Amino acid sequence: MNDTLRILSGLALKLQRSKKNPQWEQAEETYDRLQSEFRAAHCGTPALLHQTDDLLFAQGLLCEQQAEFQFLLGLQMGLELGSLELLKDTQEGEITFRPSP
Repeated sequence: MNDTLRILSGLALKLQRSKKNPQWEQAEETYDRLQSEFRAAHCGTPALLHQTDDLLFAQGLLCEQQAEFQFLLGLQMGLELGSLELLKDTQEGEITFRPSP
C-alpha cells in the first residue's frame, strides 16, 4: 500500500472509531476478549503463540490488499460515474444517463 492510501485508510479508521459505532465497538470488544482468552489458555506454548501471530499477520496483510483493491475500485467507479450526467426526462419522469461532453 502506498503512503497516500495508508494515510487515507488511517483517517478512515480514525473517523470510524470516532463515530462510536456500536457494531464497531462490539467487534473490538469481542476481539480483545477472544485474544485475552486465547493468550491465557496457551501462555505455556510460545511456539503456538508465535505461529498464531504469524497466521494473523498474514491474514492482516491479505485484508489490507483486499481493502486497497476495494478502495481503488471504488475510486475508479467514482471517477467514471463523475463523468456521467444525470438527466431527468421531464416528459416521462425517467432518469437516464448520458456521457458528459
